[in-house]
Amino acid sequence: MRSFISLNISSRAKREIKTICDGLKKKIRTNAQVRYDNPDNYHITLFFIGEINEGSLKKIYDVLNERLSGRFGELNFVCEDYGGFPNLKNPRVIFLDSRNIENKIFEIAAVVDGVLSEYGFPRDKKFHPHITLARIKSRIDLEKLSNEKVDVNFSVSKISIMQSIISTKGAEHKEIFAINL
Repeated sequence: MRSFISLNISSRAKREIKTICDGLKKKIRTNAQVRYDNPDNYHITLFFIGEINEGSLKKIYDVLNERLSGRFGELNFVCEDYGGFPNLKNPRVIFLDSRNIENKIFEIAAVVDGVLSEYGFPRDKKFHPHITLARIKSRIDLEKLSNEKVDVNFSVSKISIMQSIISTKGAEHKEIFAINL
């Protein structure tokens, strides 16, 4: 199964982000090929695993649960800025930067990285907490977004091990395991 580890956000925050994304669509009307993410799928990815069998995923869950359960409590996030990978001058991905107020997210990500590395899944890029809004298939300059501010706040108190089911309708995300922080 195709899997990832994430912080899932509340329905209220998803609605706020969808409103921001609707405004973004109006700001970047263009011929560029832009595919906006399904608002139901908004989340912060801690680690993309990819294909894995259910037995191995259960073992990873057991170790993560042992190392993370009850250690961190609620995490509070604020999203104030747009960002882009690799940048807003020529983005392939548009996102909302997500800053953890308590700054515990990097410690959690390090634990997740360590466990996944033990199971043969090394991180392929530096962790950057964000919520993906859209993916872009053609060249477009969105540097003007770097001056725009947004205001979304939310809290999370668990991490989720998710299955991503890809179909012609897009991706559907299903929680397989959860760990209370």
